[in-house]
Amino acid sequence: MARIRSVKPEFWESEELAVLSRDARLLYIATWNIADDEGLLRWTGPYLKSSAFIYDDDLTVEGVAALMVELEDAGLVVTYRVGLKRLAHGWIPSFRKHQKPNRPQQSKLPAPPWRESFIARAYLNRDGGLCGLCGDEILPVRGNCFDDIEAVPAHRGLSIDHIEPRAAGGSDYPSNIQATHKQCNSRKGSRPPSVNDSAQVAAPPTAVVEGSGGESRGGGGVDSDVSPAAKPPRKKRGTEFPETFSPGDAGWDWAAEHCPSIDVEMSTKQFAAFWRGDGRLKVDWSQAWRNWLLKDEERAKPGPNSRQATRTHL
Repeated sequence: MARIRSVKPEFWESEELAVLSRDARLLYIATWNIADDEGLLRWTGPYLKSSAFIYDDDLTVEGVAALMVELEDAGLVVTYRVGLKRLAHGWIPSFRKHQKPNRPQQSKLPAPPWRESFIARAYLNRDGGLCGLCGDEILPVRGNCFDDIEAVPAHRGLSIDHIEPRAAGGSDYPSNIQATHKQCNSRKGSRPPSVNDSAQVAAPPTAVVEGSGGESRGGGGVDSDVSPAAKPPRKKRGTEFPETFSPGDAGWDWAAEHCPSIDVEMSTKQFAAFWRGDGRLKVDWSQAWRNWLLKDEERAKPGPNSRQATRTHL
């Protein structure tokens, strides 16, 4: 079903489009009307002939196929085949750059296979070679695939990120895909996007591994939503004095070594009697017990300032 689209005035002055034939430029405009809100459309000569040139008897299906090749060679349409029937589909990478659907509808066509290196390159070109998370340049990779690890530092190479992670229901469609550094994608992991993403990725490189959000493909070297981002350790909360408190064997050994001048068992009973039912919280009761014994040991040592007195522990 054809849709209402807009044509910017700059279209007619574009030197990039000037190299195309006149009919190829007309077909390119027609693809905007034919494509869905993700910029996807069926990519066959008969279909485009019947959709864009229905009244042009002088233009054959073979002629339309030649125009299609012009658009493909110029990178204006990326073609792919998916599914058991391997049906041909086209994707207009710059579609959302020039078209702003008011209420975008979900596509009924299969999404471009982002794991394929040629699709990943198309996303890289679409995004201007910049990381969608930190905004820095993604270093180019030599050759026809993304496994040339000697071309660029691994963490500065290309990775494909799902803006809304797949684990959270994000789709594989172009509106949910962005090109990123492998390092940035690794640190983002399966977190949903946020305004602080640029701050999250400003850290030393980390290894890119398989994660819950996506896959790592050795042949293509394109990673998506990998390895969950490290979370800061949660601060421990204090507890009341445990009724079953016991120093344990290691604790008794420590007391015998560090507090030889006191009756450790008696001090321990006093410690428990003082804190049981007090209600105040401590994170480490074993450490509190050691501190209690050390104070008893200090008071028990003979000296000019020593005194045997009843004390109050606070």
